[in-house]
This record gives sequence, structure tokens and C-alpha cells, in this order.
Amino acid sequence: MNLHNKGCPEKQISAEKDTEKSYQEYKKKLDMAIEAAGLGFWEWDIKNGYVDFSKQWLEMLGYNKGELPPKPETWTKLIHPDDKLFVFNELKKHFENESYTYSPEFRMKTKDGNWKWINARGKVFERDKNNKPIMMSGVHIDITEEKKIYEEFKKGEVRYRELFNNMGSGVAVYEATEDVSDFIVKDINYSATVLSNVRKKNIIGKKATEAFPGIREFGLLDKLKRVFKDGIPRKHPLTFYKDNHHQAWFENYVYKLVTGEIVAIYDDVTARVDRKNELINSRDKLEKLSNLLHKNLLETVNVLARTVEYRDVYTAGHSRNVSKLACAIAGELGLQAQNIEALQIAGTLHDIGKIAIPTEILNKTEPLTEEEYDLIKTHPAVSYKLVKNIEFQLPVATIIYQHHERINGSGYPLGKKGTEILLESKILAVADVIEGITLSRPYRGALGIDTALEEISDNSGILYDRQVVRACIKLFLKKNYSILK
Repeated sequence: MNLHNKGCPEKQISAEKDTEKSYQEYKKKLDMAIEAAGLGFWEWDIKNGYVDFSKQWLEMLGYNKGELPPKPETWTKLIHPDDKLFVFNELKKHFENESYTYSPEFRMKTKDGNWKWINARGKVFERDKNNKPIMMSGVHIDITEEKKIYEEFKKGEVRYRELFNNMGSGVAVYEATEDVSDFIVKDINYSATVLSNVRKKNIIGKKATEAFPGIREFGLLDKLKRVFKDGIPRKHPLTFYKDNHHQAWFENYVYKLVTGEIVAIYDDVTARVDRKNELINSRDKLEKLSNLLHKNLLETVNVLARTVEYRDVYTAGHSRNVSKLACAIAGELGLQAQNIEALQIAGTLHDIGKIAIPTEILNKTEPLTEEEYDLIKTHPAVSYKLVKNIEFQLPVATIIYQHHERINGSGYPLGKKGTEILLESKILAVADVIEGITLSRPYRGALGIDTALEEISDNSGILYDRQVVRACIKLFLKKNYSILK
């Protein structure tokens, strides 16, 4: 009581009102600050078993005012079962003055059944004459997100340490000296000790040039300096390292950490270099053998083709002519080398099936009978059967099989049409027709290139592929291609 106002009740009442007004204004500002900070305020009347939970405290757990009883049991029931003993022990220590404040972290159940991490901050502010707590207040802070971040950080740290210790590559962590003339070895993993033939305890804290005497000549010291200077990661290429106790081929990757430390990750690739040299030697031998086999295969193809030509004197050289023209057309169309080679072989072997046709029919000067012509038409199928079991990179046998097919389906032996026919077969078909019309046959004389070009031009898009016809005509009319050359 204010003694100066003792004799004046009106002044005393006025002073008390001013005090109450100031308190209410302070409390309003405090509530606003707590709300702005996202804090859940609570006040516990321990003596009477009553707890005042603020609006923010309730909303933090998804509740509205009036949905939870204002009792201590409300709070204790919401604590995670695994955290209750810890929370109660912390509260007990504070009640018994063993801790200045009460500030545990624990989980509380929200209205929707999820769990939130809470950091409670509280303090007993009134005790009885026996020092027993009567009143206590504090706040709850939602730290769920902080906990998630911390847990991810801990997992990341564990993952990093496990990776560091168990990865197969060597990892060395360096710190630059003050003048950046050298680097101090801060840490290395187990793989680094094995790859560099060193003991960890012997090099930690040493300069890089002492720990690894060959590092300057190796070129890595310069890389460490450059990465430290500009922070740009760099690869130190495959280089031979050598010092008094170790030598090997190493490959390094150098990075700068946010801490300013430099990390070198490296691998001993000596075995890889040795294998590479062995592979180069083996590849050279294999390439020579492959070239020899390929040469023998082409010679075998030519022998087979000549076998047919010896039986058909009028078409001697026909297969070679067709093969060369087909390859020229393919080149004009921009086909790849392996496609052109497939055409060269297919062109050379396309009539090998005629070996099954009697010589007198092949060399007959009179018109063929229907039966004889039907027999001639079997040669693509016979050619296919003879060639199909020879392994080529591309389907040479199928190219041969389809070389008498026509775009409109009028060809033989399968009556295929349009896109059902391989492009290489379409090329071979045009080359075969050009050569056949241009030069002589047993039953007629040579008709010449003009007649041959007229044939494919008139039937472009009908019997013969348009783009193949255009390429063929361009060869003869604009590039002076000649079958007789």
C-alpha cells in the first residue's frame, strides 16, 4: 500500500486503477509478442490443478479453445509414451531446485494423430513457505522442422563418415598453409593408407610434401593450389607417381569444401593401365586376324560368284558389275560403310542360286518356256539357302532373297512390296536391271544404257524405289558413271 495515499482513499483507488491499466497494457503487448513469435504460452496453477493453455498453445497441436480441459492431465496424456519419463524427471528436478529452468524437448500428439517435437521453456515463479512450487508458467515452441533438419544432418554426417571410411577410392583432406606454399594433411581414409602405402598416424598434421614426397613432381601440389585459389574442381589426369617407398599410376579429382579445406579423391589405376596395354596389344592382334578373316571371306565370296559365271559365259562379270553399281548408288544415298559392304557381298552373290539351274537353260539363245522361266525364278530362294548360314554383320542373305521383289508387289519369289522390301534389296534390284539391259544376254544383244535408264525412269515408284532411281540416274547423267569402266 502506498503510505502517501493512506489518508486519501480516492487517490489510492486511482493509483490501483493505473497499476491495473499498466498491467493490462503490458500483458496485451506480451501476448502480441508471444503470438508473433509463434509461442504457445501456458500458466500452471499447481496448487489448484489448473492450467491455462493459450490459443497459440492449442493451435500448435491443432485444437481450438475449449476443446481440451484446462488440467495437467490434458498435457501429460498428449506426451509421447517414450518421452514421458524424461519429461517428468526434468520437471521433478526443476520443482526440487536442481535446475534453474525447465526446458526439455519431447513429442506431443496433435489432434490429427501426428507427432510434433516441442521445446518447452518454463519456470516456477511462486513457491510456498516450504519452498513447494505453487505457480509455474512457460511456452511451447514447435521445433518439428528443426528436428527433421537436424536428423537429416545427423544422417548425412553418418553417411559421410561411412562413405569416407569405406569407399574404395583414397580420400585425403588438406588445409593450406598460411602462405599457400604447401598443405597440411588433416585426414585420410583407410583406402588412402593402402593406396599410398602410408600409416595414418604418421602423416596427419604433416605437410603434403613431407607425407607424399613425390607430390610436387607428380603435379598434384600445383592442382591443390589452383583449386584453393579459385574453387574450381579439377581432374588431375592419369599420371605416374613415384617416391622412395611407393610408385603407381594414379588418377585424382580435387575439390574445395565450404570450410576452405581441399579434398583429393584418387585411385590406383596401375592395373587398369596394365590391362589397357594388354588390350591394345590383343586388339592389334585381333584386328590383324579379323582383317585376314575378312579378306578370306571376301575372296571366298568372289570364288563362289566366279563358280556361277564359269557356267554362264554370257553373264561373266555380271555379278561384279551389279555389285559395283549397287555400292555406287548406296554411296550416293549416303548409306553407312557397313551397309555398302553388305551390298558389295550381296551383289557379288545375288545369282549364286543359278548353280542349281541347268547350263543349257542359262545359255539358251531362244526365248524360255514358261517352265524354264519358273525354274530361273527359283534362284533367289536357292541363293538365300546357300548364304543364310554365313554370318555377316547385316542380313546379306535377305538382301539377296528380295532382289527380284518389286515396289507394287509384282516381283518374286515372295511378292513383297513397298516398305516390306529392304532398302539394300531395292538398290540391288535397280543395279541388276541396269546391268542386265545395258549389256548383252544369250537371247539378245546389248540394249545400251539409255534404254536401261528409260526402263527404271518409266517405272519409278511402280516397280523401283523412287530415291534409288534418282540416285542411279544422277550417277550416269551427272557423274559419268559407266558399267564398262
